[in-house]
Amino acid sequence: MFAQTILHGRWPLRNPFIKEDGGLYWGRPLWTAVQNRLPIWAVWARIDSSCSGVISAMKRDAGKKRSSQAHDTDATEGWPYEVLKRFRMVFKAVQQHSQWVETRCGVTSAQLWALWELSRKPGLRVSELANAMSIHHSTASNLLDKLARRGLIKRERVREDRRVVTLSLTPEGIELIERAPSPAQGLLQHALFRLPDAVLQSLAQDLDALVNEMEIKDDEAAMRPLNPLAKAIRQQGA
Repeated sequence: MFAQTILHGRWPLRNPFIKEDGGLYWGRPLWTAVQNRLPIWAVWARIDSSCSGVISAMKRDAGKKRSSQAHDTDATEGWPYEVLKRFRMVFKAVQQHSQWVETRCGVTSAQLWALWELSRKPGLRVSELANAMSIHHSTASNLLDKLARRGLIKRERVREDRRVVTLSLTPEGIELIERAPSPAQGLLQHALFRLPDAVLQSLAQDLDALVNEMEIKDDEAAMRPLNPLAKAIRQQGA
């Protein structure tokens, strides 16, 4: 039975790298040799040649797999640098826009954002402006004090309730908004407000992971406006 299996080309093991129409069975080289009445050494040479082809194919496949794994590893190790590049791009763009606002309008980007909010919704209260900018009430009050001293906003008390103070732009404030660089609310804010909710939710979760990894404990920083680097520091190339 064993001899018939070999001679009729029905060896049970198959070459996984050669198509069936090209001679898949291990016994086929032996059967061909017997049909041609080759000496025994030629028979074994044929079998050895078939085995060598299989082994070479297996080595090539293993090499490709190792190369693919190495590529995946390199890609994984490169992700921190890719993310870092994105942060650099965002920070640089925010800084450049803030510098442009200061040069063009003489106010900070946060102050311009406040003016923009008041131009959209005249009569806001301090608490409402603070909510619109996601900052503390005290931070908003300090910001408004500086704008008021420059004559860009005015405070008015409501007749029905003298305790309530509303905010609006002066003619000087309106003129400043009209010549301010766009987007007046800030480059980062403008982009975030345009993103879909699903993207924002995913982004917030991913940034939470980064905040936790950095062990940032300053929760108050989340409620303060972004401050670009001081001019003196910027000029030093920091």
